Amino acid sequence: VQVLLQADTGAFSPLFTFSFGEAADPLEVPAAPLTLGLDTTLDGNPELTCDVPTLNDGTIANVFAVADDSGVNLQAQIVGVDEVVTITCAPVPPPETADIRVAHLSPSAPNVDIFANGDGPVVPNLPYLAGAGPLSVPEGDYVFDVAPVGAGVQGSVLSISAALEAGLNYTAAAVDGPQGITSIVLVDDLSPTAAGNVRLRTVHAAGAVGPVTVLA
Repeated sequence: VQVLLQADTGAFSPLFTFSFGEAADPLEVPAAPLTLGLDTTLDGNPELTCDVPTLNDGTIANVFAVADDSGVNLQAQIVGVDEVVTITCAPVPPPETADIRVAHLSPSAPNVDIFANGDGPVVPNLPYLAGAGPLSVPEGDYVFDVAPVGAGVQGSVLSISAALEAGLNYTAAAVDGPQGITSIVLVDDLSPTAAGNVRLRTVHAAGAVGPVTVLA
């Protein structure tokens, strides 16, 4: 488990990492409220946060991380105090996410791998006329790179930039435009339709074709 300390900015920094039965070196901190994070996956992000109240100046204590039926909490054994003090820990809420679907609609491109901000492939070996998703990702700015299968992100033939907002649904399509492979990014309305109705949206994705009129 890695123990993290939260700074005034809200960011967490690592204090120490240890295994069951081990004890860290004593740590002196100001006699003020502080928040500790417990990172069980060792990725630098806490799964639990524990709000330590203000302790009296000069307090010396051993703090144990204990798991029981109530969950994981900190138990502080304070020198000169008979009772063990429970410091409640709470799960960190998952980040707010956006959902994005992807579609391979470029007849000039082979099967592709799709990368997100250099990581992945998050979608491997996607053939022409296939889609994938939705992918749930934390809100933020993304670059989705499309590369032939096995070429890696450095072989990207198309970069799709998108600022994704939490709670929204998106579709990103790779298509052939007038100047070669390009992308179309859409915000999808997934709200319920009226009873007995469907919702259709037509998208012009044929780069070799001029303006068209859709008739119904």
